[in-house]
Amino acid sequence: MARYSFNSDELNSENSLIIEGIPVAENPLDRELILLSLGDLNGDGNDDIYIHPSLSPFVDETTFFVLGNESLPDTLNLADLDGSNGFSINGLSSVFDLSDINGDGFPDATSIRFEGTDQDTISITRVLFGRSEFPATVDATTLDGSNGFTISDGGNPVVAFPSIDGDINNDNINDFLLLTTATPENNSPPVNTVIFGRSDYPAELDISNIDGSNGFDVTTSNTNNTFLTAGIGTVDVNGDDLDDLIFSSYDENFTNYVVFGRSEFPAELDLDSLASDEGFTITQQAANTDDDVNELVTGTLVEDINGDGIGDIIFDKIPDSNSENEQSGELFVIYGSSDNTATTFDVANIDGSNGFTIDSAVQFSSTIDLNGDSRQDLIVQSFVDNSTYVIFGSDSIPTNLDLNSLDGTNGFVFDDSNLNATEGGDINGDGIDDLFLNNSTGADNEEVDYYILLGSQEAFPATVDLNDPNTNALEILGTDNGVGFGLFDMNGDGADEIIFNATPNEEDNTISSAAILFGDSDLSFATDNSGEEPEPEPEPEPEPEPEPEPEPEPEPEPNLNPIQNRTRT
Repeated sequence: MARYSFNSDELNSENSLIIEGIPVAENPLDRELILLSLGDLNGDGNDDIYIHPSLSPFVDETTFFVLGNESLPDTLNLADLDGSNGFSINGLSSVFDLSDINGDGFPDATSIRFEGTDQDTISITRVLFGRSEFPATVDATTLDGSNGFTISDGGNPVVAFPSIDGDINNDNINDFLLLTTATPENNSPPVNTVIFGRSDYPAELDISNIDGSNGFDVTTSNTNNTFLTAGIGTVDVNGDDLDDLIFSSYDENFTNYVVFGRSEFPAELDLDSLASDEGFTITQQAANTDDDVNELVTGTLVEDINGDGIGDIIFDKIPDSNSENEQSGELFVIYGSSDNTATTFDVANIDGSNGFTIDSAVQFSSTIDLNGDSRQDLIVQSFVDNSTYVIFGSDSIPTNLDLNSLDGTNGFVFDDSNLNATEGGDINGDGIDDLFLNNSTGADNEEVDYYILLGSQEAFPATVDLNDPNTNALEILGTDNGVGFGLFDMNGDGADEIIFNATPNEEDNTISSAAILFGDSDLSFATDNSGEEPEPEPEPEPEPEPEPEPEPEPEPEPNLNPIQNRTRT
Protein backbone atom coordinates (compact mmCIF):
# COMPACT_ATOMS: atom_id res chain seq x y z
CA MET A 1 0.00 0.00 0.00
CA ALA A 2 1.27 3.46 -0.89
CA ARG A 3 2.39 5.84 1.80
CA TYR A 4 -1.07 7.45 1.89
CA SER A 5 -4.41 5.77 1.32
CA PHE A 6 -8.01 6.87 1.19
CA ASN A 7 -11.13 4.73 0.95
CA SER A 8 -14.11 6.15 -0.87
CA ASP A 9 -16.28 4.85 1.99
CA GLU A 10 -14.76 7.68 4.04
CA LEU A 11 -16.20 10.42 1.81
CA ASN A 12 -18.26 12.67 4.05
CA SER A 13 -19.35 16.26 4.50
CA GLU A 14 -16.18 17.09 6.44
CA ASN A 15 -13.69 16.19 3.71
CA SER A 16 -15.89 16.51 0.62
CA LEU A 17 -18.65 18.32 -1.16
CA ILE A 18 -21.48 15.82 -1.60
CA ILE A 19 -23.58 16.55 -4.70
CA GLU A 20 -27.03 14.98 -4.63
CA GLY A 21 -30.00 14.81 -6.96
CA ILE A 22 -28.17 14.01 -10.19
CA PRO A 23 -30.76 12.56 -12.60
CA VAL A 24 -29.96 9.25 -14.25
CA ALA A 25 -30.92 9.75 -17.90
CA GLU A 26 -31.43 7.20 -20.64
CA ASN A 27 -27.95 6.28 -21.74
CA PRO A 28 -27.83 4.85 -25.30
CA LEU A 29 -24.03 4.84 -25.40
CA ASP A 30 -23.90 2.88 -22.14
CA ARG A 31 -21.46 5.32 -20.57
CA GLU A 32 -21.02 6.14 -16.93
CA LEU A 33 -22.53 9.19 -15.35
CA ILE A 34 -19.83 11.79 -15.35
CA LEU A 35 -18.55 15.01 -13.85
CA LEU A 36 -15.97 17.10 -15.69
CA SER A 37 -13.61 19.73 -14.34
CA LEU A 38 -13.36 22.36 -17.06
CA GLY A 39 -12.32 25.67 -15.55
CA ASP A 40 -13.69 28.88 -14.10
CA LEU A 41 -16.86 29.83 -16.01
CA ASN A 42 -17.88 32.76 -13.78
CA GLY A 43 -14.39 34.21 -13.33
CA ASP A 44 -14.28 34.22 -9.52
CA GLY A 45 -10.96 32.38 -9.33
CA ASN A 46 -12.50 29.04 -8.34
CA ASP A 47 -12.86 26.16 -10.78
CA ASP A 48 -16.37 24.99 -11.68
CA ILE A 49 -17.61 21.54 -12.66
CA TYR A 50 -19.89 20.43 -15.48
CA ILE A 51 -22.30 17.55 -14.82
CA HIS A 52 -23.60 15.53 -17.75
CA PRO A 53 -25.83 12.66 -16.63
CA SER A 54 -25.14 10.40 -19.61
CA LEU A 55 -22.22 12.01 -21.47
CA SER A 56 -24.20 11.39 -24.64
CA PRO A 57 -24.67 14.16 -27.23
CA PHE A 58 -27.67 12.21 -28.55
CA VAL A 59 -29.78 12.61 -25.41
CA ASP A 60 -31.95 15.70 -24.99
CA GLU A 61 -31.38 16.14 -21.29
CA THR A 62 -30.65 18.80 -18.72
CA THR A 63 -27.00 19.35 -17.85
CA PHE A 64 -25.56 21.36 -14.97
CA PHE A 65 -22.75 23.66 -13.89
CA VAL A 66 -21.84 23.73 -10.18
CA LEU A 67 -19.87 26.88 -9.39
CA GLY A 68 -16.81 26.74 -7.17
CA ASN A 69 -16.67 28.85 -4.05
CA GLU A 70 -14.33 29.46 -1.13
CA SER A 71 -17.22 28.65 1.24
CA LEU A 72 -18.77 25.55 -0.29
CA PRO A 73 -21.56 23.82 1.65
CA ASP A 74 -21.24 20.30 3.00
CA THR A 75 -23.99 19.01 0.71
CA LEU A 76 -25.54 20.43 -2.44
CA ASN A 77 -28.65 19.16 -4.20
CA LEU A 78 -28.93 20.06 -7.88
CA ALA A 79 -32.56 20.98 -7.27
CA ASP A 80 -31.26 23.86 -5.12
CA LEU A 81 -29.13 25.49 -7.83
CA ASP A 82 -30.22 29.12 -7.94
CA GLY A 83 -27.63 30.83 -10.15
CA SER A 84 -25.35 31.85 -7.30
CA ASN A 85 -24.13 28.30 -6.68
CA GLY A 86 -24.73 26.88 -10.15
CA PHE A 87 -27.36 26.46 -12.82
CA SER A 88 -29.06 23.96 -15.10
CA ILE A 89 -28.81 24.13 -18.90
CA ASN A 90 -31.18 23.04 -21.63
CA GLY A 91 -29.87 22.46 -25.17
CA LEU A 92 -26.17 22.21 -24.30
CA SER A 93 -24.47 18.80 -24.44
CA SER A 94 -20.91 17.50 -24.46
CA VAL A 95 -19.12 20.66 -23.32
CA PHE A 96 -15.55 20.41 -24.59
CA ASP A 97 -13.56 23.18 -23.00
CA LEU A 98 -13.56 26.67 -21.54
CA SER A 99 -11.69 29.59 -23.08
CA ASP A 100 -12.39 33.31 -23.34
CA ILE A 101 -13.23 33.86 -27.03
CA ASN A 102 -15.00 37.22 -26.64
CA GLY A 103 -12.33 38.99 -24.61
CA ASP A 104 -14.47 39.88 -21.59
CA GLY A 105 -12.26 38.08 -19.10
CA PHE A 106 -14.66 35.17 -18.56
CA PRO A 107 -14.02 31.72 -20.06
CA ASP A 108 -16.69 30.52 -22.50
CA ALA A 109 -18.05 26.98 -23.02
CA THR A 110 -18.30 25.26 -26.42
CA SER A 111 -20.68 22.37 -26.93
CA ILE A 112 -21.89 19.98 -29.62
CA ARG A 113 -25.21 18.19 -29.59
CA PHE A 114 -26.70 15.73 -32.08
CA GLU A 115 -30.35 15.51 -33.00
CA GLY A 116 -31.01 11.90 -33.84
CA THR A 117 -29.71 8.51 -32.85
CA ASP A 118 -26.20 8.52 -34.32
CA GLN A 119 -23.51 10.85 -35.60
CA ASP A 120 -24.94 10.89 -39.14
CA THR A 121 -27.77 13.10 -37.98
CA ILE A 122 -27.86 16.87 -37.56
CA SER A 123 -25.38 18.36 -35.10
CA ILE A 124 -25.71 21.70 -33.37
CA THR A 125 -22.65 23.59 -32.16
CA ARG A 126 -23.17 26.29 -29.54
CA VAL A 127 -21.03 28.60 -27.42
CA LEU A 128 -22.20 29.78 -23.99
CA PHE A 129 -20.44 32.92 -22.76
CA GLY A 130 -19.07 32.96 -19.24
CA ARG A 131 -20.14 35.79 -16.94
CA SER A 132 -20.14 36.75 -13.29
CA GLU A 133 -23.82 35.96 -12.71
CA PHE A 134 -26.14 33.31 -14.11
CA PRO A 135 -29.84 32.63 -13.71
CA ALA A 136 -30.97 29.37 -12.12
CA THR A 137 -31.80 27.98 -15.58
CA VAL A 138 -30.12 28.71 -18.93
CA ASP A 139 -31.85 27.87 -22.22
CA ALA A 140 -29.09 27.44 -24.80
CA THR A 141 -31.63 27.25 -27.62
CA THR A 142 -32.33 31.00 -27.20
CA LEU A 143 -28.75 32.34 -27.31
CA ASP A 144 -28.88 35.79 -28.89
CA GLY A 145 -25.26 36.86 -29.36
CA SER A 146 -25.02 38.69 -26.04
CA ASN A 147 -24.97 35.50 -23.95
CA GLY A 148 -23.66 33.09 -26.59
CA PHE A 149 -24.29 31.95 -30.16
CA THR A 150 -24.95 29.03 -32.50
CA ILE A 151 -22.60 28.10 -35.36
CA SER A 152 -23.96 27.25 -38.82
CA ASP A 153 -22.64 26.80 -42.36
CA GLY A 154 -24.80 28.62 -44.88
CA GLY A 155 -27.74 28.28 -42.54
CA ASN A 156 -27.14 24.55 -42.11
CA PRO A 157 -25.99 22.95 -38.86
CA VAL A 158 -22.24 22.39 -38.61
CA VAL A 159 -21.14 18.75 -38.54
CA ALA A 160 -17.90 19.38 -36.68
CA PHE A 161 -16.35 19.15 -33.25
CA PRO A 162 -15.32 22.45 -31.66
CA SER A 163 -11.91 22.77 -30.07
CA ILE A 164 -10.89 25.78 -28.02
CA ASP A 165 -7.37 27.01 -28.64
CA GLY A 166 -5.16 30.00 -27.94
CA ASP A 167 -4.63 33.36 -29.62
CA ILE A 168 -3.51 32.60 -33.18
CA ASN A 169 -3.80 36.08 -34.74
CA ASN A 170 -2.26 38.14 -31.92
CA ASP A 171 -5.29 40.28 -31.04
CA ASN A 172 -5.27 39.18 -27.37
CA ILE A 173 -8.54 37.24 -27.75
CA ASN A 174 -8.56 33.46 -27.89
CA ASP A 175 -9.55 31.78 -31.15
CA PHE A 176 -11.12 28.38 -31.75
CA LEU A 177 -11.34 25.59 -34.32
CA LEU A 178 -14.07 23.55 -35.90
CA LEU A 179 -12.79 20.09 -36.76
CA THR A 180 -14.42 18.17 -39.59
CA THR A 181 -15.17 14.51 -39.02
CA ALA A 182 -14.84 13.19 -42.59
CA THR A 183 -14.22 14.14 -46.18
CA PRO A 184 -17.31 15.25 -48.17
CA GLU A 185 -18.82 12.73 -50.56
CA ASN A 186 -17.37 14.49 -53.63
CA ASN A 187 -13.87 13.39 -52.52
CA SER A 188 -12.65 16.97 -52.16
CA PRO A 189 -9.95 17.57 -49.52
CA PRO A 190 -11.22 17.96 -45.95
CA VAL A 191 -11.61 21.44 -44.46
CA ASN A 192 -11.19 22.71 -40.92
CA THR A 193 -12.05 26.25 -39.86
CA VAL A 194 -10.26 28.58 -37.47
CA ILE A 195 -12.59 31.26 -36.08
CA PHE A 196 -10.99 34.36 -34.64
CA GLY A 197 -12.25 35.45 -31.26
CA ARG A 198 -13.90 38.87 -31.12
CA SER A 199 -15.84 41.05 -28.72
CA ASP A 200 -19.23 40.82 -30.47
CA TYR A 201 -21.01 37.88 -32.09
CA PRO A 202 -24.33 37.46 -33.88
CA ALA A 203 -26.91 35.00 -32.56
CA GLU A 204 -25.89 32.70 -35.44
CA LEU A 205 -22.31 32.65 -36.71
CA ASP A 206 -22.24 31.52 -40.35
CA ILE A 207 -18.82 30.07 -41.17
CA SER A 208 -19.54 30.24 -44.90
CA ASN A 209 -18.70 33.95 -44.53
CA ILE A 210 -15.15 33.34 -43.28
CA ASP A 211 -12.91 35.70 -45.28
CA GLY A 212 -9.53 35.92 -43.52
CA SER A 213 -10.48 38.88 -41.33
CA ASN A 214 -12.73 36.81 -39.07
CA GLY A 215 -11.02 33.44 -39.52
CA PHE A 216 -9.76 31.07 -42.19
CA ASP A 217 -10.31 27.63 -43.65
CA VAL A 218 -7.51 25.08 -43.41
CA THR A 219 -7.18 22.76 -46.42
CA THR A 220 -4.69 20.58 -48.23
CA SER A 221 -4.17 20.34 -51.97
CA ASN A 222 -3.57 16.60 -51.72
CA THR A 223 -6.81 14.90 -52.80
CA ASN A 224 -5.55 11.63 -51.30
CA ASN A 225 -6.12 13.05 -47.82
CA THR A 226 -9.10 11.35 -46.23
CA PHE A 227 -8.93 13.03 -42.84
CA LEU A 228 -7.63 16.33 -41.51
CA THR A 229 -7.53 17.05 -37.83
CA ALA A 230 -5.86 19.50 -35.53
CA GLY A 231 -3.30 18.12 -33.16
CA ILE A 232 -3.60 18.84 -29.48
CA GLY A 233 -2.54 22.15 -28.02
CA THR A 234 -1.69 25.67 -29.04
CA VAL A 235 1.84 26.50 -27.97
CA ASP A 236 4.48 28.89 -29.28
CA VAL A 237 7.05 26.65 -31.00
CA ASN A 238 8.97 29.33 -32.94
CA GLY A 239 9.65 31.79 -30.13
CA ASP A 240 7.66 34.78 -31.42
CA ASP A 241 5.22 34.77 -28.47
CA LEU A 242 2.29 33.86 -30.75
CA ASP A 243 0.38 30.60 -30.34
CA ASP A 244 0.91 28.06 -33.11
CA LEU A 245 -1.18 25.14 -34.39
CA ILE A 246 -0.46 21.64 -35.60
CA PHE A 247 -2.56 19.70 -38.11
CA SER A 248 -2.38 16.07 -39.19
CA SER A 249 -3.61 14.80 -42.53
CA TYR A 250 -4.22 11.16 -43.25
CA ASP A 251 -2.69 10.23 -46.58
CA GLU A 252 -0.16 7.66 -47.71
CA ASN A 253 2.44 9.36 -45.50
CA PHE A 254 0.28 10.79 -42.72
CA THR A 255 1.73 14.30 -42.78
CA ASN A 256 2.00 16.75 -39.89
CA TYR A 257 1.88 20.51 -40.46
CA VAL A 258 2.88 23.23 -38.00
CA VAL A 259 1.17 26.58 -38.64
CA PHE A 260 2.73 29.65 -37.05
CA GLY A 261 0.53 32.30 -35.49
CA ARG A 262 0.53 35.73 -37.19
CA SER A 263 -1.57 38.85 -37.39
CA GLU A 264 -2.98 38.21 -40.89
CA PHE A 265 -4.23 35.05 -42.63
CA PRO A 266 -5.77 34.41 -46.04
CA ALA A 267 -9.35 33.22 -46.27
CA GLU A 268 -8.01 29.76 -47.16
CA LEU A 269 -4.72 28.34 -45.93
CA ASP A 270 -3.30 25.46 -47.99
CA LEU A 271 -1.09 23.40 -45.70
CA ASP A 272 0.86 22.04 -48.67
CA SER A 273 1.97 25.56 -49.67
CA LEU A 274 3.39 26.87 -46.37
CA ALA A 275 6.32 29.29 -46.63
CA SER A 276 9.05 29.01 -43.99
CA ASP A 277 7.70 32.05 -42.11
CA GLU A 278 4.20 30.52 -42.12
CA GLY A 279 5.09 27.08 -40.77
CA PHE A 280 6.61 23.81 -41.91
CA THR A 281 5.78 20.23 -42.79
CA ILE A 282 6.91 17.13 -40.90
CA THR A 283 6.93 13.87 -42.83
CA GLN A 284 8.20 10.36 -42.46
CA GLN A 285 7.90 8.23 -45.55
CA ALA A 286 6.62 4.79 -44.61
CA ALA A 287 9.07 2.00 -45.36
CA ASN A 288 6.40 0.19 -47.35
CA THR A 289 3.42 2.35 -48.25
CA ASP A 290 1.39 -0.69 -49.27
CA ASP A 291 1.67 -2.32 -45.86
CA ASP A 292 2.18 0.65 -43.56
CA VAL A 293 -0.52 3.00 -44.81
CA ASN A 294 -2.42 2.55 -41.52
CA GLU A 295 0.45 3.75 -39.35
CA LEU A 296 -0.79 6.73 -37.37
CA VAL A 297 1.35 9.73 -36.51
CA THR A 298 -0.53 12.34 -34.50
CA GLY A 299 1.17 15.58 -33.53
CA THR A 300 0.91 17.38 -30.21
CA LEU A 301 2.27 20.76 -29.18
CA VAL A 302 3.53 20.82 -25.59
CA GLU A 303 5.17 23.27 -23.24
CA ASP A 304 8.96 23.44 -22.95
CA ILE A 305 10.78 20.12 -22.44
CA ASN A 306 14.42 21.13 -22.93
CA GLY A 307 14.36 24.38 -20.97
CA ASP A 308 14.96 26.89 -23.78
CA GLY A 309 11.69 28.72 -23.16
CA ILE A 310 10.07 27.59 -26.43
CA GLY A 311 7.36 24.95 -26.81
CA ASP A 312 8.09 21.60 -28.41
CA ILE A 313 6.39 19.04 -30.68
CA ILE A 314 5.67 15.37 -29.99
CA PHE A 315 4.31 12.79 -32.36
CA ASP A 316 4.26 9.02 -32.13
CA LYS A 317 3.96 6.30 -34.72
CA ILE A 318 1.55 3.68 -33.46
CA PRO A 319 2.57 0.17 -34.58
CA ASP A 320 0.30 -1.58 -37.02
CA SER A 321 -1.73 -4.19 -35.15
CA ASN A 322 -1.22 -6.54 -38.10
CA SER A 323 2.53 -6.09 -38.10
CA GLU A 324 4.74 -8.97 -37.00
CA ASN A 325 7.17 -6.48 -35.49
CA GLU A 326 5.72 -5.48 -32.12
CA GLN A 327 8.42 -2.83 -31.70
CA SER A 328 7.76 -1.08 -35.01
CA GLY A 329 6.49 2.10 -33.33
CA GLU A 330 8.51 5.23 -32.60
CA LEU A 331 8.15 8.48 -30.73
CA PHE A 332 9.70 11.74 -31.92
CA VAL A 333 10.28 14.96 -30.01
CA ILE A 334 11.19 18.06 -32.02
CA TYR A 335 12.38 21.06 -30.06
CA GLY A 336 10.82 24.38 -30.95
CA SER A 337 13.20 26.96 -32.37
CA SER A 338 13.28 30.61 -33.39
CA ASP A 339 15.65 29.77 -36.26
CA ASN A 340 13.18 28.05 -38.56
CA THR A 341 14.16 28.68 -42.20
CA ALA A 342 12.99 25.47 -43.87
CA THR A 343 9.56 24.47 -45.11
CA THR A 344 10.05 20.80 -44.23
CA PHE A 345 11.57 18.87 -41.36
CA ASP A 346 12.93 15.37 -41.84
CA VAL A 347 12.86 13.36 -38.62
CA ALA A 348 16.00 11.58 -39.83
CA ASN A 349 17.85 14.81 -38.99
CA ILE A 350 17.02 14.68 -35.28
CA ASP A 351 20.42 14.81 -33.59
CA GLY A 352 19.87 15.57 -29.90
CA SER A 353 20.29 19.32 -30.28
CA ASN A 354 16.98 19.71 -32.11
CA GLY A 355 15.09 16.83 -30.51
CA PHE A 356 15.28 13.14 -29.73
CA THR A 357 13.78 9.81 -30.70
CA ILE A 358 12.51 6.85 -28.70
CA ASP A 359 13.00 3.91 -31.03
CA SER A 360 10.42 1.74 -29.34
CA ALA A 361 6.70 1.10 -29.58
CA VAL A 362 5.48 3.70 -27.09
CA GLN A 363 2.54 6.06 -27.05
CA PHE A 364 2.64 9.60 -25.71
CA SER A 365 0.27 10.16 -22.78
CA SER A 366 0.88 13.64 -21.36
CA THR A 367 3.44 16.11 -20.03
CA ILE A 368 3.68 17.49 -16.50
CA ASP A 369 6.45 18.92 -14.34
CA LEU A 370 6.74 16.10 -11.82
CA ASN A 371 10.17 16.99 -10.41
CA GLY A 372 9.63 20.74 -10.08
CA ASP A 373 12.48 21.92 -12.33
CA SER A 374 10.23 24.05 -14.60
CA ARG A 375 10.70 21.65 -17.52
CA GLN A 376 7.92 19.44 -18.81
CA ASP A 377 8.37 15.70 -18.24
CA LEU A 378 7.04 13.14 -20.73
CA ILE A 379 4.72 10.31 -19.78
CA VAL A 380 4.77 7.45 -22.31
CA GLN A 381 3.38 3.94 -22.34
CA SER A 382 4.85 0.91 -24.05
CA PHE A 383 2.81 -1.07 -26.57
CA VAL A 384 5.04 -4.08 -25.94
CA ASP A 385 4.62 -4.66 -22.19
CA ASN A 386 2.26 -1.79 -21.19
CA SER A 387 4.89 -0.29 -18.90
CA THR A 388 4.54 3.41 -18.11
CA TYR A 389 7.65 5.60 -18.19
CA VAL A 390 8.37 9.13 -16.97
CA ILE A 391 11.13 10.96 -18.86
CA PHE A 392 12.41 14.08 -17.13
CA GLY A 393 12.75 17.18 -19.28
CA SER A 394 16.37 18.18 -19.89
CA ASP A 395 18.68 19.95 -22.32
CA SER A 396 20.91 16.87 -22.52
CA ILE A 397 18.59 14.06 -23.62
CA PRO A 398 20.51 11.87 -26.10
CA THR A 399 19.54 11.59 -29.75
CA ASN A 400 18.17 8.09 -29.25
CA LEU A 401 16.80 7.64 -25.76
CA ASP A 402 16.93 4.07 -24.50
CA LEU A 403 14.14 3.63 -21.95
CA ASN A 404 16.29 1.03 -20.18
CA SER A 405 18.76 3.81 -19.34
CA LEU A 406 16.32 5.62 -17.04
CA ASP A 407 17.95 5.54 -13.61
CA GLY A 408 15.93 7.93 -11.46
CA THR A 409 17.96 11.01 -12.34
CA ASN A 410 16.69 11.21 -15.92
CA GLY A 411 13.38 9.42 -15.43
CA PHE A 412 11.93 6.17 -14.18
CA VAL A 413 9.55 3.31 -14.93
CA PHE A 414 6.62 2.10 -12.84
CA ASP A 415 6.93 -1.52 -11.79
CA ASP A 416 3.23 -2.20 -12.50
CA SER A 417 2.62 -2.91 -16.20
CA ASN A 418 -1.14 -2.27 -15.98
CA LEU A 419 -0.96 1.42 -15.14
CA ASN A 420 -2.48 4.18 -17.24
CA ALA A 421 -1.39 7.76 -16.64
CA THR A 422 -4.25 10.22 -17.09
CA GLU A 423 -3.90 13.68 -15.60
CA GLY A 424 -1.64 16.03 -13.74
CA GLY A 425 -2.58 18.36 -10.91
CA ASP A 426 -1.45 19.47 -7.48
CA ILE A 427 -3.46 17.76 -4.75
CA ASN A 428 -1.25 18.94 -1.87
CA GLY A 429 -0.75 22.50 -3.08
CA ASP A 430 3.05 22.47 -2.98
CA GLY A 431 3.42 23.99 -6.46
CA ILE A 432 4.74 20.76 -8.02
CA ASP A 433 2.60 18.67 -10.38
CA ASP A 434 1.27 15.31 -9.20
CA LEU A 435 0.47 12.41 -11.54
CA PHE A 436 -2.93 10.67 -11.59
CA LEU A 437 -2.81 6.98 -12.59
CA ASN A 438 -5.18 4.04 -12.64
CA ASN A 439 -4.67 0.32 -12.72
CA SER A 440 -7.43 -1.76 -14.29
CA THR A 441 -7.11 -5.30 -12.96
CA GLY A 442 -10.60 -6.77 -13.03
CA ALA A 443 -12.72 -8.19 -15.82
CA ASP A 444 -14.24 -5.46 -17.96
CA ASN A 445 -12.46 -2.88 -15.80
CA GLU A 446 -14.73 -3.69 -12.84
CA GLU A 447 -11.98 -3.27 -10.29
CA VAL A 448 -9.89 -0.15 -10.63
CA ASP A 449 -7.06 1.03 -8.39
CA TYR A 450 -6.32 4.73 -8.48
CA TYR A 451 -3.06 6.38 -7.48
CA ILE A 452 -1.68 9.89 -7.30
CA LEU A 453 2.11 10.02 -7.36
CA LEU A 454 3.11 13.18 -5.54
CA GLY A 455 5.60 15.36 -7.38
CA SER A 456 8.83 16.21 -5.61
CA GLN A 457 12.22 17.83 -6.11
CA GLU A 458 13.73 14.94 -4.18
CA ALA A 459 15.28 12.04 -6.07
CA PHE A 460 13.13 9.31 -7.59
CA PRO A 461 14.22 5.67 -7.81
CA ALA A 462 14.81 4.03 -11.18
CA THR A 463 11.69 1.92 -10.60
CA VAL A 464 8.70 3.32 -8.72
CA ASP A 465 6.54 0.86 -6.80
CA LEU A 466 3.25 2.54 -5.92
CA ASN A 467 2.50 -0.21 -3.38
CA ASP A 468 5.66 0.49 -1.42
CA PRO A 469 4.67 2.22 1.85
CA ASN A 470 7.67 4.49 1.44
CA THR A 471 6.60 5.74 -2.02
CA ASN A 472 5.24 9.26 -1.76
CA ALA A 473 1.87 8.46 -3.32
CA LEU A 474 -1.83 8.36 -2.49
CA GLU A 475 -3.83 5.19 -3.19
CA ILE A 476 -7.59 5.56 -3.59
CA LEU A 477 -9.49 2.46 -2.53
CA GLY A 478 -13.07 1.27 -2.75
CA THR A 479 -13.87 2.63 -6.20
CA ASP A 480 -15.23 0.56 -9.06
CA ASN A 481 -17.29 3.28 -10.68
CA GLY A 482 -14.49 5.60 -11.70
CA VAL A 483 -12.78 8.60 -10.22
CA GLY A 484 -13.14 11.83 -12.16
CA PHE A 485 -11.05 12.86 -15.12
CA GLY A 486 -8.94 15.47 -13.48
CA LEU A 487 -7.68 17.41 -10.54
CA PHE A 488 -8.90 20.96 -10.06
CA ASP A 489 -9.21 23.62 -7.36
CA MET A 490 -12.87 24.26 -6.59
CA ASN A 491 -12.50 26.04 -3.24
CA GLY A 492 -9.55 28.27 -4.10
CA ASP A 493 -7.11 27.03 -1.44
CA GLY A 494 -4.33 26.16 -3.91
CA ALA A 495 -4.74 22.38 -3.51
CA ASP A 496 -6.61 20.48 -6.21
CA GLU A 497 -9.69 18.37 -5.60
CA ILE A 498 -10.59 14.88 -6.87
CA ILE A 499 -13.90 14.16 -8.58
CA PHE A 500 -15.67 10.93 -7.62
CA ASN A 501 -18.10 10.17 -10.43
CA ALA A 502 -21.80 9.85 -9.81
CA THR A 503 -23.14 6.56 -8.49
CA PRO A 504 -26.80 5.49 -8.60
CA ASN A 505 -28.79 5.80 -5.40
CA GLU A 506 -29.53 2.39 -3.86
CA GLU A 507 -33.08 3.40 -2.97
CA ASP A 508 -33.92 5.24 -6.20
CA ASN A 509 -32.04 4.23 -9.35
CA THR A 510 -33.26 7.35 -11.19
CA ILE A 511 -31.20 9.59 -8.90
CA SER A 512 -27.48 9.51 -8.24
CA SER A 513 -24.93 11.36 -6.14
CA ALA A 514 -21.28 12.32 -6.43
CA ALA A 515 -18.50 13.74 -4.29
CA ILE A 516 -15.65 16.23 -4.59
CA LEU A 517 -12.78 15.31 -2.25
CA PHE A 518 -10.90 18.40 -1.08
CA GLY A 519 -7.12 18.33 -1.33
CA ASP A 520 -4.93 19.94 1.31
CA SER A 521 -1.27 20.48 2.09
CA ASP A 522 -0.84 17.54 4.47
CA LEU A 523 -3.43 15.16 2.96
CA SER A 524 -5.28 15.18 6.27
CA PHE A 525 -8.14 13.16 4.76
CA ALA A 526 -5.84 10.19 4.11
CA THR A 527 -4.21 7.52 6.26
CA ASP A 528 -0.42 7.62 6.53
CA ASN A 529 0.95 4.13 5.88
CA SER A 530 4.61 5.03 5.97
CA GLY A 531 6.72 1.92 6.52
CA GLU A 532 9.30 3.72 8.63
CA GLU A 533 8.60 3.21 12.31
CA PRO A 534 9.53 6.19 14.45
CA GLU A 535 12.71 5.61 16.40
CA PRO A 536 12.02 5.18 20.12
CA GLU A 537 13.30 7.94 22.29
CA PRO A 538 16.46 6.83 24.11
CA GLU A 539 15.96 5.96 27.75
CA PRO A 540 17.67 8.45 30.02
CA GLU A 541 20.94 7.17 31.45
CA PRO A 542 20.70 6.51 35.20
CA GLU A 543 22.35 9.14 37.27
CA PRO A 544 25.53 7.81 38.93
CA GLU A 545 25.27 7.17 42.63
CA PRO A 546 27.27 9.74 44.55
CA GLU A 547 30.56 8.42 45.90
CA PRO A 548 30.77 8.40 49.69
CA GLU A 549 32.74 11.29 51.03
CA PRO A 550 36.08 10.19 52.54
CA GLU A 551 36.29 10.31 56.33
CA PRO A 552 38.41 13.26 57.39
CA GLU A 553 41.85 12.37 58.75
CA PRO A 554 42.21 13.09 62.47
CA GLU A 555 44.07 16.26 63.20
CA PRO A 556 47.48 15.66 64.87
CA GLU A 557 47.72 16.40 68.55
CA PRO A 558 49.71 19.53 69.24
CA ASN A 559 53.38 19.05 70.37
CA LEU A 560 53.89 20.98 73.49
CA ASN A 561 57.71 20.34 73.65
CA PRO A 562 59.29 23.63 72.54
CA ILE A 563 62.67 22.04 71.81
CA GLN A 564 61.19 19.68 69.13
CA ASN A 565 59.49 22.57 67.38
CA ARG A 566 62.73 24.46 66.69
CA THR A 567 64.42 24.48 63.40
CA ARG A 568 68.04 23.40 63.37
CA THR A 569 70.42 25.86 61.96
